[in-house]
Amino acid sequence: MKLYFLIPLLIILSVANCAAQTTTILSKKAEIERFLKINREVISRYAGKRISDLPSRDREYLLTAKAREVILLHGPGYYRDFKAPEIQLTQITESMLPRDLGNREYLGKMLYIVTFDYDKTKEQQIQNFTAQVSILEESGEILEVVFGNGIRRIFYRDPSQYRTLQGVVQYQQIIGGKVR
Repeated sequence: MKLYFLIPLLIILSVANCAAQTTTILSKKAEIERFLKINREVISRYAGKRISDLPSRDREYLLTAKAREVILLHGPGYYRDFKAPEIQLTQITESMLPRDLGNREYLGKMLYIVTFDYDKTKEQQIQNFTAQVSILEESGEILEVVFGNGIRRIFYRDPSQYRTLQGVVQYQQIIGGKVR
């Protein structure tokens, strides 16, 4: 028995599925744009102020907004609102600097490391975090972002370039011991 009559139905279902996927992609893109707008408003509110001079609550708010902006620009699949990010202040050591960086001007300076965790019962990453952003304490410049799949975007040479897209880091997780 020939089922040619099902072909129009399959085409309609296929088109509907593509439309649903497009709507999902567009709604995610709209959500990302909304988050970016909010983050930029927060960042502009504190423009020109030294991060360390801010009260701790404002400092955490600003650092989270800056880190979230970088993640949403370079690896939106890695953004998790699982819980508040961990913020740590540390001194830049030789081992933290990229090997190919000839200029050691950052050595010894203070750095905020903003780490976003994820629900380890639902997914698994190569790193113990979904994203980690390094922000220079004295200027608030973004120096790097590391994603859960181990890919690292470095901005030490020109910290303003974090706003320039270099291609989005695609989301990957470990499934059955392999990165997928």
